[in-house]
Amino acid sequence: MKKHPSPSDDMSDEEIAAALRGKNRKLQDKALQQLYQDDIIRHTIMKWVGNSSDINSDDILQESIITFCEKVWSGVYDPSKSKVRTYILSIANFLIMRDARKNNRRDNLLEQEQLSNPDNPLLTDQGIDPEELLESKQEREWIHKILAKLGKRCQKVLGLWMLSFSSAEIAMEMRWTESTAKDAVKECKRKLRELF
Repeated sequence: MKKHPSPSDDMSDEEIAAALRGKNRKLQDKALQQLYQDDIIRHTIMKWVGNSSDINSDDILQESIITFCEKVWSGVYDPSKSKVRTYILSIANFLIMRDARKNNRRDNLLEQEQLSNPDNPLLTDQGIDPEELLESKQEREWIHKILAKLGKRCQKVLGLWMLSFSSAEIAMEMRWTESTAKDAVKECKRKLRELF
């Protein structure tokens, strides 16, 4: 049977941050164990995820704690400004919203793909001209060639931007600061304009 630490054994927010930054492996393990076993964090994430079959609450918990650790190590997290639990839950909330948007976008893309498939029987019923479909296919191929000239970094940044990601969300996804994300979007949009 797994022994859960008693409340008196719990580390404070400052102790958790210090343990994660420190070199003592036992203290790091204790801090991580406390985070993973925090019932409030776990149950809140489960409640937010609800019955979604596309989002796994354990994955969200894992990614939230990993992101939190990265924020501690980089010096971004300050225990005097935010409680550990609040900080982790804000990360989890962002991740859940991101995944929900991705799933929604994926569903929309699948629907668009089906509608652009010339073999789709719905197209003939709707009276869509096959020549228009061919022209749109050629336009998409031309756009893909242009985007390939931008490079992977700009492709990813503009892809996120086109999916309505905010600068903060792009920064989180790319592991940048928000100002770096804003600058990257501007730079990549400028490069794209130059290619046209």
